[in-house]
Amino acid sequence: MHVQTIKPCFDAYHCVVVAPLARSVFCVVLQFRYQLLCLAALEAPLQLPLGEQGLYGQDCVFIANDWHAALVPVYLAAKYRAHGVYTKARSVMAIHNLRHQGVFPPGTFPSLGLPDGWYYAMEYQYPPHLRQGAYEEEGRSVNTLKAGISIADRLVTVSPGYAEEIRTWLGGWGMEGMIDARGPVLNGIVNGIDDEDWNPAVDKHLPVKYDLSSFKEGKAACKKALQQELGLPVNADIPLIAFIGRLDYQKGADIVLQAAPWMMSQGVQLVCLGTGTADLEVRPSTAHSTQHS
Repeated sequence: MHVQTIKPCFDAYHCVVVAPLARSVFCVVLQFRYQLLCLAALEAPLQLPLGEQGLYGQDCVFIANDWHAALVPVYLAAKYRAHGVYTKARSVMAIHNLRHQGVFPPGTFPSLGLPDGWYYAMEYQYPPHLRQGAYEEEGRSVNTLKAGISIADRLVTVSPGYAEEIRTWLGGWGMEGMIDARGPVLNGIVNGIDDEDWNPAVDKHLPVKYDLSSFKEGKAACKKALQQELGLPVNADIPLIAFIGRLDYQKGADIVLQAAPWMMSQGVQLVCLGTGTADLEVRPSTAHSTQHS
């Protein structure tokens, strides 16, 4: 049994801005891009010598990451198993952030190349207060992640806590009922780190390496180097707080940044590293300017 993980590369569509008239074209291109990724992932084990023994073959577990790869379970069921291919293969839908669902107009369904009867596996109808798009669509959409969640053999999330959260209105983003119904095949797996790559005793990116025996001295030296690099007052007694993550309201970055002026007034240094929502991206520099004006 082989395991194949399908995940997107985001760089090609980083910070893309489209005019209103071009938005529909971009929507189709984006959908086709990930449709092609999913079909290629399903064809690869059958066509390419990916292992030492040649072709992977049909005994595979496909791990689809987020909406970008969510068509893998759908195509697996509709286009392959239906014709006697991949009958023993299984799919796992990995959910990192349920907010991003890969939503497209209902008129894009024919371009997916699925049998007509599979439309209802893809369709999601938003409640009236969340509806956008054409009036005649009545909030209907092709929702890629919804389809992957409903069709995949297993569901996993980035933590046991998040697995519980998405089963409620607090984190379900409208899909909590469907996800709760799939509770028996839902598992939360705690995120881990590579303890070799992130080992401060051998990390080539640290100005000073340290281990358990030199923890205090090493951390202090690294803090000093960071203060110097960022142009902050070098002071071992000043608390240095770092926020590393997506600058998004969902991540609580707005709460951190709202409290930033008060924290700095207490003699604390705050470092933020990340990108995200435009108005949150400018707040750290605004707070810095205000503090030094």
